[in-house]
Amino acid sequence: MARKIDQELLQIIQIFDRITHARLKDTFPAGNVHVFVVEPGEIGRAVGRKGAHVKQLAKELGRNIKIVEYSPQLEVFVKNIIHPLRASRIEVSEDGKRVTIVPVDYLTRGLLIGRNAVKLKEHEQILKHFYPQVEELRIAYPDGWEEEQKKEAESGKEEAAGEA
Repeated sequence: MARKIDQELLQIIQIFDRITHARLKDTFPAGNVHVFVVEPGEIGRAVGRKGAHVKQLAKELGRNIKIVEYSPQLEVFVKNIIHPLRASRIEVSEDGKRVTIVPVDYLTRGLLIGRNAVKLKEHEQILKHFYPQVEELRIAYPDGWEEEQKKEAESGKEEAAGEA
């Protein structure tokens, strides 16, 4: 997976190094965000106290940034990509081509997908950059979602009957 490092990318790497002093594994644009993937254990140094490095990088680069801690374990890397959002579990198909994130609640599901699936595509692009065997990233419904839907439907029927 060799790629050319142009002058702009070299400047971005130098700015990141000057501000954070964290060991960078890779950096690349993903949608409207520039992603910095740092070596394991370097996330605290990269983000800085109270996110100071993130704010300074975004200001100097003039674009949104995302800092992700690399992990050789696929499930851990997916959790790092979606951080600070949480998943109740990450499921990987047996052939490793499909990854499914099961969020903790319905609101988190919406935040993981984003408007017009922009966030989902962004997460998928980051994942495929390091794990090219992954063909699809899915966001499932949260555990217990079916029961909640049945309860809401029943309460809606009761309210409609009470109004009649």
